[in-house]
Amino acid sequence: MSNTSNQRPPLSSLNKIALFAILALHLFIASSSMQQTSVTIDEYSHLPAAHSYWQTGEFRLDSLNTPLVRWIYGIPLQFQDIAFPMAEGWESKNHWTFAYEYQYANAENYHDIFVSARYVGILFGLGTILLVFWLARRFYGVQGALFASFLTAFSPEIIAHDRLVSIDIGLTFFFLLNVACFIWYLDRPSLGRLLVTGLSLGAVVAAKFSGVWLALMEPLLIVLLVQNPLGKQQGLIGLQKRIVHWIGAVLILAVSAIIIFDACYLFRYVFISLAEYPFAFKSELMIAIKESLLGVISLPLPAEFVIGLDAQMAGSKGYVTFSNGEFLQNQTFWWYYLYSFLLKTPVPLIAIIFLALWKKWERDETVVATLALSFILFISFATQKNIGLRYILPALPLLYLLGGRVFDTFWYKYRPDLGRFFVAFLSLLLVAGVAKAYPHYLSYSNLLIGGDSKGYKNLADSNYDWGQDLIHLKRYLDKEGINEPIYLVYFGGPNPAVYGIDYELLISREQFEKEPRPIAISTNYINGYPFRLFDKNGNVYMPEINQYSWLKEFKPSGRGGPSILIFKKEAVGTKAAGRK
Repeated sequence: MSNTSNQRPPLSSLNKIALFAILALHLFIASSSMQQTSVTIDEYSHLPAAHSYWQTGEFRLDSLNTPLVRWIYGIPLQFQDIAFPMAEGWESKNHWTFAYEYQYANAENYHDIFVSARYVGILFGLGTILLVFWLARRFYGVQGALFASFLTAFSPEIIAHDRLVSIDIGLTFFFLLNVACFIWYLDRPSLGRLLVTGLSLGAVVAAKFSGVWLALMEPLLIVLLVQNPLGKQQGLIGLQKRIVHWIGAVLILAVSAIIIFDACYLFRYVFISLAEYPFAFKSELMIAIKESLLGVISLPLPAEFVIGLDAQMAGSKGYVTFSNGEFLQNQTFWWYYLYSFLLKTPVPLIAIIFLALWKKWERDETVVATLALSFILFISFATQKNIGLRYILPALPLLYLLGGRVFDTFWYKYRPDLGRFFVAFLSLLLVAGVAKAYPHYLSYSNLLIGGDSKGYKNLADSNYDWGQDLIHLKRYLDKEGINEPIYLVYFGGPNPAVYGIDYELLISREQFEKEPRPIAISTNYINGYPFRLFDKNGNVYMPEINQYSWLKEFKPSGRGGPSILIFKKEAVGTKAAGRK
């Protein structure tokens, strides 16, 4: 195993072909399945907000997310003729209302606008695969790096999100980029490498709020692992001078990160104290700081970031968690992300990661494992949102990276004949599972819970049903010759009419029994999710928890993709009538 950058021979032609094949296969799977995925609920608001950054230079829409990834997703929109509605949503600073107006202003080419932006996500995914290759090559050589890249490219969770307008895949790319820079810095500490690492750290925090974890961990790792953090002297230095160097290194890291971070906000409203903010904070922590002596300190952070941070802390409650087949209000569980990982990760990939984590690590492997596992723990205990494995997405490629040691061990060291069969067998299982799941990667569920078709009984929200299957619902209706308006209970943002679906919102069982029609319902709602619905005229309806669970009594007649169950009116109507 190589743990330095000094023992890397150039890639052979065969290795270049193998890496290209991995990237090409991932590109094909992601781009082709992307075309069959309707606009998901988070995309629905993310992309209009990204458009607003470029159109106005303001950040009034959705301060709950930092802006870097949205800036990048908005680039393809600059080359298209897209309407920008300066209406109620913009004036009220309500990103959901603005997104609703945005879809009607661009109804004719609505889906195509999102498809063009989704290619940015695929580039994030390809970049993540290359970063995994670069890091794994340092640890395990070319063959181990190719194996780690293969694991990343064929991860259903990576595929699911890099073909969307996803903040999480953007964070994942910048997270990996920063880890690569940090490992590069640790290899030979210097002022230049520290500056580059700091700039990449600023990009991570500007990608998503949770990226702040690296800003807490990396200074600590510098103190623990680096004797001469500025690289100015060779050999050991005295403790006093070392402390000065540590403080200097942390300051340089922080200042360079803040420069990039503030630049993403166009340096607007920086160096304002909390006491000067002209509005009332909502979170208890921000209120306490504002009222303390710390409230008069001018912060080198954009006001929009502070507002968003306050909103994150204040709005972290009120979410529901899907556990053991039911939605629970205002309850979260520390084990949720481990649980989701075990249900949504292919079994062979779980086995490889387990084997990778089992053995003793080298220093740089320890850094990678520490950053990955500590991030998972941070999200598990710090967040009040149990709504999707995507929250720990940045840690997953680091775990796949460590999977390169499994190849290194079993292919070359541990009984090569048996070891090679074992690695090949797990790889074939992984490829077969990904091929079988095509094109429904958001709903991917492994065999531990019976596969994709049964996953909705254990998974919800972005783990299974994110509003991605309207195209498949339309295909089902056309195939079955269902031309009448259907009853639809759809979890998502876009109006299904944009995808050619004629529907009425189903409110109650009595409504169906009075006028029977085919029913299509998102799995979130049949499991009891109390999330807002739109009728076809845009009116908002808020269902109660378990309002549609009565449909569990009936067997679905079909599916419009994994996340939408379809009940023909004859099946439901006959049984309903029989109970009268």
